[in-house]
Amino acid sequence: MYQLVFKRKIDPVRETLAAIYKINQGISKIEYLLDKLNSRRDKLIEYAISLENRGERFLAKKYVEEAKRIEEFYNGLSDLKLVLLKISMGLERALVTHNFRKLAEELIILFGNIKKLPEFAIPEVGNIIMDVESSIAKLRDFSYTIDDLSFNITSDNEIDKILLEAREIIKKKFKLPEPPQGVG
Repeated sequence: MYQLVFKRKIDPVRETLAAIYKINQGISKIEYLLDKLNSRRDKLIEYAISLENRGERFLAKKYVEEAKRIEEFYNGLSDLKLVLLKISMGLERALVTHNFRKLAEELIILFGNIKKLPEFAIPEVGNIIMDVESSIAKLRDFSYTIDDLSFNITSDNEIDKILLEAREIIKKKFKLPEPPQGVG
């Protein structure tokens, strides 16, 4: 009962800006991880070439296989970075249209799918997703519309297109199930 009395009002613009900020921080962390993976892959390939030149084919083959696994992981993180960029664009459009609730509901479903990815097991990536999802969850409980405007600033179609691209990336790269009908 006391929770309802002392419940803080949610400012959707502030929460959206916080989510965008967290996404941008997350993207920079992912870029750092991508750089580390890329340098590690390059070192493994160098070792494999030097081992091949010395005639140690078996060990060289193991290094090349590990470099391939790192490259696959690199591609997965790159796709996740692209999805986060799309989500950030959707949030920026929501700032203009003030359609926070619909966007938040769609993003909660998208984050549910992102949590199923192997990249979510990386602590930095998992923390990013959880922080952003908590900001998005606050937006879901808030409804705010502008009815007094006599002109259309932007349409929800642009947000839908951006989120559709993000869902397609997740679906295509990670082969996840379709979202429920009626969403998006």
